[in-house]
Amino acid sequence: MKKIVAMSLLILSIMIGSIFVIAGTVSDTEFFIWVGMVIIAIGVINLLLKMIIIEPKYQPNIVTVRKNVRKTVKKKLKKKAKR
Repeated sequence: MKKIVAMSLLILSIMIGSIFVIAGTVSDTEFFIWVGMVIIAIGVINLLLKMIIIEPKYQPNIVTVRKNVRKTVKKKLKKKAKR
């Protein structure tokens, strides 16, 4: 999942969670407040997981990528020349 999807899920969970929190505050029910807070927390944790843990931290340098591509192209050309 991309960061955009995680961010949109965070916004959605904040909206739904805030509805529960407001409903719990108006009706003086602690259960709705806790459910709303849990929904908001799940959205925040989801976003943090996507940004910190799941997304790869290593992003290759463009120079390294070009060198690797050149090496593989040279190997393929050598194999074709041997045939």
